[in-house]
Amino acid sequence: MPAPSPVSYAHDTADLASAYDTGSDFQFEHGKQLVAELRLRPGERVLDVGAGTGRLSLHLAEWVGEAGEVLAVEPLADRVALARARAGDGEQVRVIQAWAENLTEIPDDHVDAVVMNSVLHWIADQPAALAEARRVLKPGGQLAVNSADPDRPHEFVALLSGALARQGVEDQAGLVPPHRISEERLQQLLDQAGFERIRISPVRFHDRFVDLEHLLRWNQSSYFGNFLPHLDLEGPLQQPLRDALAAHTDEQGIQLKRHLVFGWARKPGPAPGSR
Repeated sequence: MPAPSPVSYAHDTADLASAYDTGSDFQFEHGKQLVAELRLRPGERVLDVGAGTGRLSLHLAEWVGEAGEVLAVEPLADRVALARARAGDGEQVRVIQAWAENLTEIPDDHVDAVVMNSVLHWIADQPAALAEARRVLKPGGQLAVNSADPDRPHEFVALLSGALARQGVEDQAGLVPPHRISEERLQQLLDQAGFERIRISPVRFHDRFVDLEHLLRWNQSSYFGNFLPHLDLEGPLQQPLRDALAAHTDEQGIQLKRHLVFGWARKPGPAPGSR
């Protein structure tokens, strides 16, 4: 059995959900690159797992058109509310409050594609989440998934970790998502879940932050309030953190590398139409 997740979703608030909604450009761009490989077609039905406030869900809706449908699954109530407001009253995007490991509202063999953008590294029971994704996919349906990579941490992780260590801070719980996945582990998980035609690729992005406050706010909102929650990052630690980022800072702000593992796979069976 997987170890229990140290993440407390009780830390999430309406304020953090709103901050994520307005500041999630990085994750949105990662998601757009992830789903582009699916080459979705008009009329298809797509499941967006861990949809957050629904930005990527609406992008998926553009791919499948008015004849298609997007099911946006998100467990956290404040983010569900924002996703539903973004989706509006139409029927093209339907927002469901549910967990990735338990998609009971969605029938077997129901969707053409499942997207999990920066979600799996928060899930303790990853085999259960992937089993649910496989169950709801039609035979031949596609999965697109990505994760933070433990073998290549985001650049800010090493910088902030070093700065905190130099200040004598040994407890750095919450600095990274708790269930990051390497290329090898993602290949293994997808294979064990019964997927085929698996493709794994490391991807590097360059993120730009206005300043330290922007970086910290983004991480707090995207980590649901679990980013170093036990530390006062607005007190004496501010200057050491600024010093650690100085070499990556110019007049345009802070630029840092972000590393992800991307994966694509199919459920066995004939594809629902030629691609």
